[in-house]
Formats: sequence, C-alpha cells, structure tokens
Amino acid sequence: MLPALHEFRRQFKAIAGDAYDCAKFQARLFGNIGSASAFLQQSYLILLACARSRHFQRWKFKLFPSGSTVTGLASKGSDLDLTIWMPNALFFGQEPKHLCSASSRLQHPQNSAEGLFLKRSGLYQVLQVPVLRIRWKNGLEVDLCCCTDVYVSGIQNSYLIRGFSLWDSRFAPLCMFVKEWSFRNDVKNPKRGGFNSYAIVLLVAHFLQCGVSPPILPNLQKSGEYGGWATVSQPSVANFCWLEKNTMSLAELFILFLDYYSIFNFGTHYICMRDAAARRRLVNDVFSAFIRDPVDDHNPGRTVRDIEYLQNRFRWVAFECLAYILVLIMDNGCPARRGQIN
Repeated sequence: MLPALHEFRRQFKAIAGDAYDCAKFQARLFGNIGSASAFLQQSYLILLACARSRHFQRWKFKLFPSGSTVTGLASKGSDLDLTIWMPNALFFGQEPKHLCSASSRLQHPQNSAEGLFLKRSGLYQVLQVPVLRIRWKNGLEVDLCCCTDVYVSGIQNSYLIRGFSLWDSRFAPLCMFVKEWSFRNDVKNPKRGGFNSYAIVLLVAHFLQCGVSPPILPNLQKSGEYGGWATVSQPSVANFCWLEKNTMSLAELFILFLDYYSIFNFGTHYICMRDAAARRRLVNDVFSAFIRDPVDDHNPGRTVRDIEYLQNRFRWVAFECLAYILVLIMDNGCPARRGQIN
C-alpha cells in the first residue's frame, strides 16, 4: 500500500532540495540552467520508481547527487551522477539486482509524465561499482548507483571536495587542468599503474593545503565546514583567520604542483588528507604511493605501481614549463622576435 500522495511529495521535496542546489551549482559550469530543472524531474522519476516497490514501507532510502555533480569538477556534457542510499533494502542480495529492478520500474507506463521517457538504459561497472546508465529522450544522461551500506564514504567525499570548490575558485579549474595533463601523459591511468581520477583530485587538494605558502585550502574535514550530506554553503573566511590571502595564478600553481610532487618522498611519507599533512610511513607499508582518504582509511593511490616513473613525468614537464618561461623572458625585450613567434 503506497503512502498518501501528499506525504510522498513532502518527502521528495525535502530529499530533492539539496540535489537541486547541486544541479544548479553544476549548471553554472554548463552554462545552461535548464539542466537543473531536468535533473530534478529525472530525480523525481527515480524516487517514484523506488516508491512503487512493494517493499517501500520497509525501506529507508534517500537519493543523493554524487561524483562530479556535487564536486563542481564536471565539464560541459558530463553525465549527472546519482546514488540511491538504501540501508534497509535487504530484499536484494546484491546491488546490481536492485539497479536492474529500478531500471524496469523506471520504464513503467505510469512514469511517463511530461514526456520524460527512457531512451535506453544499461548496467556496467566502474572500479567494481555497479552503475546504471540512463539516457532520457530529452537528451539528459544519468549514472545511477546504489549503496546498501549503513555509511557511504563516497558521498561524504563528494561533499568535502565540493567544499574545496566553494572555498577557492582556483581549485576546480586546477583539478580539471591537472587531470587533462595527467591523462595525456599517462599519469592518470589506473589500469597501467597510474593514479585514478579521485587520487588526482586529492593530490591537488593536498598541494593547495601544504605545497604553497600561504596555504590556499584549509582542513575543511577537520573543521566540519563542508557540511557533510547537508547543503554546503560558502564557508566563512572568519572561521580560518590564520589563512593569509594567496594570489598565485593557475599557471604558477600548476608549475609548483609539478615541482612539489616531483620531489615528494613517497617512500618515507604518505599524504594524510584527514590531517592536511604529510606523515611518515610505516615500515611494513606495501603501497608504492599511499594517500589516506579524508573519510575512511582506504588508499586511493593503491593503483600506482611505479611512483618513480610518474615522478619523472612530473619532473620533466616542470622543467619544460620553466624552460619555456625563460625563453619568453629572454624574448620579452625583442619585439621583432615576438612578432615572428606570433
């Protein structure tokens, strides 16, 4: 027996409020605020499909925006990421079964309100995490994953990274630039022994906390300023009066980022995101690079096999950047040569 329609709408409004804010936050990057409204409509259909299950009354569930949808690191044309959190959904022994069930319910004729029909959907895996990719006929794509654990560290991490994006406007573009550079230079390639995308973001965050002076990012995880799963507002600088203003440009930060990690001793130290510091490693540590996750104790740098090779890539590109800058400085006083270059 379904709950009363007005009760369901009340619950949905409370759940979707933060999702809508996150969609608007991402829409500013897309340059199309209409994507926020479409995101809200698709979220409603997904929630409605869950509510129509005969197990609804025994389930506690919430729909969270996750991944780049929350963090502010999405590029134009990125998919919208959603996570269904259902700690009481014991009916499904495995999360992929729940996603398949959600897919079939989303295609129910009753879910065709306002012409928002499914075009296609398919189940695939990302790093052993089952994901349901949904393409709607209005052109929007949604990546939906499900979690039945009581505690979901991935959602907490997404909100923490979003806090960094809100704190300083240079964080997101620096992350995007580093990710693009690392992809082209085989540094971001977990299948071949490189860093994964999440580890790259943590490397940038740690650098902005410990690799520049004065630091650009505070330890939001320790202060609780990022708000957890709640709506994240702009943190107040007054709460971190010890932070001086750092006016470095993105170009300067990128070169310093390369230099910082080209000489970072991963053999004797590890990156502790929880403390915003570099700590000494244990003797029995087996990882080539260790990055302590800010929420739980797993190591996002576990995919790295040869850290010396990756550091050589950092070192070589930093040298090329500095050499190019020297050439520009030498040519600065010669207008004729500048004209030839242009």
